[in-house]
Formats: sequence, C-alpha cells, structure tokens
Amino acid sequence: MSSKVTVGAAAVAEPVSEELIAFFADREGVVQVFDFDNDAVFDFNWRLYENCLQVNACFPPLACIPPLFISVWCCCMPLYLGGCARKNVRDGADAQHVCVTQDGIVYT
Repeated sequence: MSSKVTVGAAAVAEPVSEELIAFFADREGVVQVFDFDNDAVFDFNWRLYENCLQVNACFPPLACIPPLFISVWCCCMPLYLGGCARKNVRDGADAQHVCVTQDGIVYT
C-alpha cells in the first residue's frame, strides 16, 4: 500500500511501512493507510512544549515558595528536559496512526 500526498497539482506516492499496515490488519474495510511525518510532528510538538515551559517558568505554582521553586527548577528541570520529557514527546509523535475505512476515518 502507499499513501498519496498532493504537492501542487501532482500526486506523489509514498510507501507505507509494513508495521503500519500490520497495525490496522484487524480492522475491517481498510481502504488506505496513511503515514505521518513523525519527525515534523515531533519538532513542532517539542518547540511547543519548550515554549509552554518557558511561559510557565514566569508564573509557576511553586513561585509562592521561592526556595523550593529555585531548587526544583535548577535541579530537576534539566534532568526532566534532557531525559523523559523529550522521550515522551517523541513517543506521542510516533503513536499517531490514521487510515480510511469503508465506515470513515480511524485516527489512533
């Protein structure tokens, strides 16, 4: 199977991975499986995540307790951003799948 992406007036066929086809194998009436550009989704979501984090740094809930806020922000945030936060955003981008069935669109 392949998905078709329209660029201007031309349609470009892009192959869909076998894993993605196998993901929807249990669905009845699958017409076509589409693949997301996971790298572009990740880049967008990561920039959004970083920007939201910067806004929350200005008005954090722990700001009413400055010593606690400073210690948490300085010690834990670099570990969180460099470790599990980036992996969570990547997993969220990789977990998006879509296909067209006879009954409608399935987005998971």
